[in-house]
Amino acid sequence: MGATEILARLREESSSVVQVLDLYKETVRIYQDALTAMGRIPRIISESRNSAEVTVSLPPSRSFSTDEWGP
Repeated sequence: MGATEILARLREESSSVVQVLDLYKETVRIYQDALTAMGRIPRIISESRNSAEVTVSLPPSRSFSTDEWGP
């Protein structure tokens, strides 16, 4: 039985264990936020970048014909 299964069983059996694990999770989150604020962990900022290639197929038409462009 691995650690994940053991912790899952402990969470089911004891509300005290649930509180301790939740407190640990919150402590880790606060610690990570503090490291990020101090510049120890780079802040990941997602950027949206727009780029697209568009190919348009138009049916032949007189308006696109170069035959009428004469001098």
